[in-house]
Amino acid sequence: MATAQKVAGFKGLLKLLRDDYGYEGGDTVDEVLAYAGEIELNVGTKASLIRAHKEYMRANVEANEAGGLSIELEPELEASEDEPDEQKMDDEDKPADEKAAKYRAANEKARTEKRLRELEDKIRNGGGVSSVKLPGQKSWEMAKARGKAGLADAESAYIMGNMVLAQLGDKAPERAEKARKELKAWGQKTNTTLNVPDGSALVDTELQRQIWHYPNAFGIVRDYAEVVPMNSADGSIPKGSTDDGGGYVGYWNVEGNAPTLSDLTFANIHLYARELAVLGKISRALMDDSVINLGEYAAQRISEIIHKKIDDAAFNGTGTSAYGGINGILNQFGTAATTDSRSVTGGGTATATTEANVRSVVSKLPSKYVSGAAWYGHRAQIVNIIDRLAASIAGGMTYKEAQGEGLSPFFLGFPVVEVEVMPSAEDASGDQVDLLFGNLAAACAMGSRQDLSIEFNQHRYWDEGNIGVRGSTRVAINVHELGSTTEGSPLVALFQT
Repeated sequence: MATAQKVAGFKGLLKLLRDDYGYEGGDTVDEVLAYAGEIELNVGTKASLIRAHKEYMRANVEANEAGGLSIELEPELEASEDEPDEQKMDDEDKPADEKAAKYRAANEKARTEKRLRELEDKIRNGGGVSSVKLPGQKSWEMAKARGKAGLADAESAYIMGNMVLAQLGDKAPERAEKARKELKAWGQKTNTTLNVPDGSALVDTELQRQIWHYPNAFGIVRDYAEVVPMNSADGSIPKGSTDDGGGYVGYWNVEGNAPTLSDLTFANIHLYARELAVLGKISRALMDDSVINLGEYAAQRISEIIHKKIDDAAFNGTGTSAYGGINGILNQFGTAATTDSRSVTGGGTATATTEANVRSVVSKLPSKYVSGAAWYGHRAQIVNIIDRLAASIAGGMTYKEAQGEGLSPFFLGFPVVEVEVMPSAEDASGDQVDLLFGNLAAACAMGSRQDLSIEFNQHRYWDEGNIGVRGSTRVAINVHELGSTTEGSPLVALFQT
């Protein structure tokens, strides 16, 4: 919990809250104390705050005596404005610690009820949820400014964090119930269904989109392949003929005669959706942090583990059950280095590959696949080959120009994309594909059948101090077009021997 810096009385505290924490409320003790609690800022006890508030109010009275301003001073420390006098008398005989605990509980309850009333009022009036910043929002905004936050806004991170807490009712019933109420209120605000029952929960459409596109080292297939919705678990989508003209044939015609008829030809891309389920962990310590931080972390982990599995199958799949029956890109190119219409043999190591080798790769890509083409490779091979050659190729990007990027973002006029699941060995002591070049969307299709669902469990990793998280979805992947050794391909491979 943050602690307020030393300030000049109550007036200085108000200035600190308004300047540094976006406070827009009034100057009463209850309002200031409630806001400080929401942003997790320690401003001392209520008794000390009341004393500072009295001095602040007296100063205001003295400054406005000429105008006849009348201000009623805050009463001494009380548990509640509505508390009966008899109860106050009884409390005078109780130990100080017990009374303080009671007051803290009463204040916490009052803050919670006030926030719920604010949410309900805003929802009824059709406005935003609250002008008060969410707990942890300031740190999230700082992370966003540094490019470290992945979700679109603090509200999305707050919703995601509450989805985690709402499913932990067996061990944290009070927090779970509060989280469910928050989800209900936010769902009413955005006209979405965010009530989370025990067990798995279907992720809201907008939040799901953000998780799918959460920035991390994976997610290449979803970002660059052709993604199509599926109406059933087993289906096909048509693709045109790879021949020039798509099946139409042109003829030199004799005047007065009808040309020879030809038809467009199509093939089918078969998509069979399988469930992809991934299991991860979240530290229990995050439950004691802000809800926003918990939501941000959960979204990151879920996105990473799902995308990594999809990328691994699309690039390295062997057609076995370990990859959901998917025959990946590298498996279809084979494990023997060769030079043909879709492959180039480079150096014996990644650092021995030459400019001539990479230019040969570019030259083998058919013109119809150039639009949307990019380089794909593990970060190590991008450094070993692309960064190394970019500094020496005439007219290419130098290391000075790439400074701050870490890697050359373009090479020979085409984007460079990191693929963490591709081979990384600088010297593999054998044949491997170091880089791919071409149009991934023309070679690979991904079908999306079932939305993302998530489930959290307190028991799975209890001994490690972690919470289990299980994400599942149903997708289909088909690497359907890689040409052959004698005809062009949407992707060209650069081999290491």
